[in-house]
Amino acid sequence: MLPSQSLQHRRAKVQWPIRVTTQNASMEGVTLTVSSQGAFVSCVHPLQLHDVCEIILQVPNVTAPVKAAAQVVWANVYGPDDDVSPRGMGVRFTRISGKDREAISRYVLHHFNLKDVKPENGTIEVSANGNGNGGNRFLR
Repeated sequence: MLPSQSLQHRRAKVQWPIRVTTQNASMEGVTLTVSSQGAFVSCVHPLQLHDVCEIILQVPNVTAPVKAAAQVVWANVYGPDDDVSPRGMGVRFTRISGKDREAISRYVLHHFNLKDVKPENGTIEVSANGNGNGGNRFLR
């Protein structure tokens, strides 16, 4: 992801167990990417486009599970299930507590070695080489 892209749209490649529940069923899956706005859920039987669900996932180093209402914004239901296009669905969080969104955001910040967020002036500092040494500053 390019530094000029918005922090809220950064997706961390993480595999977290996830439970997806609808009015009619419940299923287990695993995230492949997560952001503060949503996730890609790898699962055997993805929901249909626009379906609404509740999700529960465990963010590392966070005691309580993260819970959110979500809506399916895209799905790979019938296409190939491979490394390029795995079976699953993209969900957008439609209702999530500030505490839970912050837990995901903090993990994403850590994942990208983001060292400092200064919302008052809209800048963040990013490690240029991924190891925390040096940094680039850019507008959010």
